[in-house]
Amino acid sequence: EAVRLYTLAADKGNLGAQNNHAELYHHGAEGVPRDDAKAAHYFILAADQGLAASQFNAGQYYRRVKSQDNTKAAHYFRLAADQGIAGGQYFYAMVCRDGKGVPEDGAKADRYFLLPPRSRTGPR
Repeated sequence: EAVRLYTLAADKGNLGAQNNHAELYHHGAEGVPRDDAKAAHYFILAADQGLAASQFNAGQYYRRVKSQDNTKAAHYFRLAADQGIAGGQYFYAMVCRDGKGVPEDGAKADRYFLLPPRSRTGPR
């Protein structure tokens, strides 16, 4: 029943439901089979509406699953980083340092490595 209600709320644009629904698919919980594509769909919906944790998770999806789309991964990591998500700051600094998805920029990488996080959401 929880899955059905999350689906209804997520499909109506509820950010929390989109993120929680994505987590169900990401982890394969509550009787829901693990499904990276569905998890990413809901993470991206919430990320595009400004939910920082989902921005980080969308970045991870593009970094690891979606053909390693470094440009999109960098975009979502930057959004999460700018909201103080520690994992977003770390991964955005890494892509700046390595020039993956963004132009190589050591000075920008250093700035993001040194930012104090406001949230500990980080690598899974």
